[in-house]
Amino acid sequence: MIVILTSERLQVSGTFLCMDCQAVIKDVPQQFKYSPPTICRNPACNNRSRFHLDTHKSKFIDFQKVTVCESMCVSVHTRGTHTHMVLMTV
Repeated sequence: MIVILTSERLQVSGTFLCMDCQAVIKDVPQQFKYSPPTICRNPACNNRSRFHLDTHKSKFIDFQKVTVCESMCVSVHTRGTHTHMVLMTV
């Protein structure tokens, strides 16, 4: 049996700055990937693509990923290998 532990930071909520009007857009939910706002929340602005992530005002959690394998699964999942993964927030 092989156990692999990795520690990572996961962004759960983002605070962005609109590069066109300088509006601050808070609490943009993140779903396991970088997700900028779809449109600026300032009604006078039509920006849909130019945003800067403010990492100091965004929310992150630390988590550990535990992967348990019954056989050699470190780099390649082979036929007959069963892998179980557990995510734990710290």
